[in-house]
Amino acid sequence: MNMAEKAKVIHAYLESFAHATEDIAKVKEALLNLIPQPLRDKVQVLEEVVYGHHGNPITILRAMLTENLAQELVKHLSEKLDDLDKAIIKNQIDRFSNGAGNLYLKISKQQAYLGKVTLTEGDDIIKLRITMTRLGKSKSALIDFLKSIGLVK
Repeated sequence: MNMAEKAKVIHAYLESFAHATEDIAKVKEALLNLIPQPLRDKVQVLEEVVYGHHGNPITILRAMLTENLAQELVKHLSEKLDDLDKAIIKNQIDRFSNGAGNLYLKISKQQAYLGKVTLTEGDDIIKLRITMTRLGKSKSALIDFLKSIGLVK
C-alpha cells in the first residue's frame, strides 16, 4: 500500500467572519451549506465577537469536524466543486497545502450562501482547512490522495 492509500481525512475546520454590515444568520447558513444537509444539525458553529480597528464588531464563526463528519464534508465538496477549481488545486498544490497534511481552501461566502462551492481569492470567504494523516511530504502522494477523494481530477 502506498501513502495515498493509507491516508485519510481526520479533521476539517471552517471559519468565516460576519462584519457589522452582514447578517450573522446568513453567514452561518453559508458556512453550513458546505456541509451535507443531513449532517448540519450535528455540527456546532461557535461564535466569537471581536472588534475591528475602528471599534466595529466582527463575529467569527467556527466549526470543527472530526473523522466521519470531516470525510462526509470532503465528499460533499468533491461533488460540488467544478472541474476548473479541481484543476487549480492540482496545478497549484503548493499554494493550497503546507506539506504537513493540511489543505487550505478559500471558498466564496456568497456562492456558499447560494449552495455552490467555488474557490476565490477575495476577502469575503469561508476558510477551510482539511487535515489528512499519513501523507508525508510527498506532493505526488497528496495529489493521488486528493484524486482518490475527488478533490482533484
